[in-house]
Amino acid sequence: MKRKQGKHIGSFACYGYKKDPEDHNHLVVDEEAAEVVRDIFKWYISGTSMIAITLRINKAGIPCPSAYKRNKGLQYKNAFEKNYSAKWIDTTVKRILKNQMYVGDMIQGTMKIKSYNVQVAQRQDRK
Repeated sequence: MKRKQGKHIGSFACYGYKKDPEDHNHLVVDEEAAEVVRDIFKWYISGTSMIAITLRINKAGIPCPSAYKRNKGLQYKNAFEKNYSAKWIDTTVKRILKNQMYVGDMIQGTMKIKSYNVQVAQRQDRK
């Protein structure tokens, strides 16, 4: 029901957003991270490759999204991340560029746990 109402139901907000302290089902812009997201889109639109964007962000010393969330005190774990590196990889940049949340679409329920005792996530088809 919350999804149909456009409310956020995830445990964590996408990089560039944070949960509203007044209403945890509402997302607000996290200005610090949002500036990085804006730069990623600006650089990509201007013709910079994803690898060049990744190198540029790492050179600036900006922590990757999962490290950023942990730095903010969140108990965040990422299945894609190996050994909790604070470095960006081009796959992370690609995921940001492809994520419809950044154009205003609330996309939820794309992953589903197979069973309560088998913690394997499966990608769901969008309808």
